Amino acid sequence: MLQNLANLDIMSIVPAIIAISLAFKLKNVYTALGLGLYSGIVLIGLRAGEGLLSFLTAFLRIPVFMVESLADSWNAGIVIQVLLIGGLVVLISYTGGLRAMANKLSKYGKTRMSAQLITWVMGLIIFFDDYANALIVGPVMRPITDTAKISREKLSFIIDATAAPITGLVLISTWIGFEVSLIAEQLTNLEIEGTTAMELFISSLPYRFYNILMLIFIVLTIYLSREYGPMLKAERRAQSGEVKRSGSGGATGESEDYKVLANYDAKPYEGIVPLITLIVSSFVLFFTNGIAAMVEAGETPLANGYNFKLIVDAFSNADASIVIAQAAVLAIIVSIAISSRRGAFKVGEALNITFEGASTLLPTVFVLLFAWSLGTVMSDSYLDAGGYIANTIGSHLPYQLIPLIIFVTAGIMAFATGTSFGTMGILFPLAMPLAWAANPEISFLTVAVGAILTGTIIGDHCSPISDTTILSSAGSDVDHLDHVATQMPYALTVGVVASVGYLLAGFGVNPWIIVILGTVALVAILMTIGQKIESGDTNA
Repeated sequence: MLQNLANLDIMSIVPAIIAISLAFKLKNVYTALGLGLYSGIVLIGLRAGEGLLSFLTAFLRIPVFMVESLADSWNAGIVIQVLLIGGLVVLISYTGGLRAMANKLSKYGKTRMSAQLITWVMGLIIFFDDYANALIVGPVMRPITDTAKISREKLSFIIDATAAPITGLVLISTWIGFEVSLIAEQLTNLEIEGTTAMELFISSLPYRFYNILMLIFIVLTIYLSREYGPMLKAERRAQSGEVKRSGSGGATGESEDYKVLANYDAKPYEGIVPLITLIVSSFVLFFTNGIAAMVEAGETPLANGYNFKLIVDAFSNADASIVIAQAAVLAIIVSIAISSRRGAFKVGEALNITFEGASTLLPTVFVLLFAWSLGTVMSDSYLDAGGYIANTIGSHLPYQLIPLIIFVTAGIMAFATGTSFGTMGILFPLAMPLAWAANPEISFLTVAVGAILTGTIIGDHCSPISDTTILSSAGSDVDHLDHVATQMPYALTVGVVASVGYLLAGFGVNPWIIVILGTVALVAILMTIGQKIESGDTNA
């Protein structure tokens, strides 16, 4: 009976169903992914004729799948990259270099508008890690925004709404390796040729409608000085001098992961120079690594000289797992050289801090291993979950609706689990095969990838159990539920506009036209239901 049950095609998606349902129920992505992985290995054993023994041997095969995932050179490079950038973030935070850099910038925030804009700009500058964004910008900007009578709720919104959206858009971050690795795995499983994972990632950037429109929406609320819903009440309350709701709870805004060295006068360049090193060296290494890969493949990339197409081709062929790890090493060396020369600490102490910082991202590494392993199991020839979904669901849906469905599904999952990474790990093995089977065009697959990567962020923004939402509250020293209550209407507003965008994108509308139309829609919403901060009373 068990064997017959295992042969049913619908059983192919059992690992995904278990992972998703447990993520909703337990709010724990590790348990959800782990049990989803276990169930998938059991099904493989059943279909291979191992019978009841599969339930026992599956436990022993979990480490095998994880080791195989880590043995892949790309995946190993991603793990090293994530750990190195984590170490760099903590190192330059520990010296106070990032805070000194932010303080230098914040002196220009004298008015309500300039204080908010400077907070937004700082969120863009600290683009490489959403945790660092939440934990650094808030403590630095609190005195500035308090003086300008900006509510703590608005401060935490600006921080949270720039953290993941900008990190998800840039080519140098703690996210890109994970995202590109998931894309690469599905390109291999689907045997798609003619594009690379990095090229597909870059092509999907204009289709990150929620990310782009949220960054625009923040500026619109600042420039128009209009708010609505709970945020309007909070901002009018702040105008009376009560920037933080009386009687509300809050956090200190500090984190053990981002300590600052005591009794040390950090200079802004201690934060600026390592970041510039990371950025510049990454771009240089992307180019040189890509050129080398093209030459090794027998091409002559420099035959026609240097031009924009050469740069695009080089970036598309570069190994991002290696490049960003190399750039992070250079940035760490520069940071240690500067700070040790100024007497902040000895080289050995700096290395210890770096290694401790790397350890803060070990939970992310485990999510990576579970996600990679689950993806491998679901694409196994005994299951082929993507093929099953493509043949059953894809053939009954107008393919134009698929990007919208993916975006909404990703948002709901991320809201329930509080994690973008876990949602990506579960959805990619399902959504990419579905989109490819429905419309086997790279352009359509690009829209689907954009929908996955940005759908997880809106769910993360609305979720009260999201780590970045919690950290944004802590960094702003605002009651966590106050932050969630004021941010959710804004996230949903931008999410609805982005949903319409994915509907249009499914029918082939140019993404930049969609962004322009979305911006116009957001302006109309603010002008229609938004109210000026200065008008009305604090009880509005």
